[in-house]
Amino acid sequence: MKRVLVGAIACLALFTLQAEDCTGAPAVAQSSKGGLTIEVRSSTSNGQAGSKMIIPYKIVGTTAFDEVDVRQLVGGDNSLTVPTAPARPLGCVLVPPTGNTASLTLKGSGKDAGVRVAKTLPTLIVFDSTAVPGNIIVNSSSAFTDGQVLTITWF
Repeated sequence: MKRVLVGAIACLALFTLQAEDCTGAPAVAQSSKGGLTIEVRSSTSNGQAGSKMIIPYKIVGTTAFDEVDVRQLVGGDNSLTVPTAPARPLGCVLVPPTGNTASLTLKGSGKDAGVRVAKTLPTLIVFDSTAVPGNIIVNSSSAFTDGQVLTITWF
């Protein structure tokens, strides 16, 4: 099981990602294949709603995907094709390389200004089930160096 700490405004979140890593070694022993499960736990401190513990959010993919894509990004727009087989995914997790210094922007189209995402922390994207895109675009401010890749885990 991979655990990645992610900081956000006034909260700490813990992502639990149950999947295989890029080496092919299973992160969690499973008796049968199922959809990827992502769990987010968070506790806030002194926000508008006061201090409280947020119950875990759980997103469970419905289809087993054996697809984990790795891409060495070029400077500019990088189009990532959303898989269609065995079905359209529920979403994906984008994991930039450790030590990445390029700014990354998630975009819906080439004309879209997009939203800046973390340079070195995972980004979770969950699609609207009635409008799964054919592709997503990650704009990189510069090309990744040899050996640096963006890992895309579809679920």
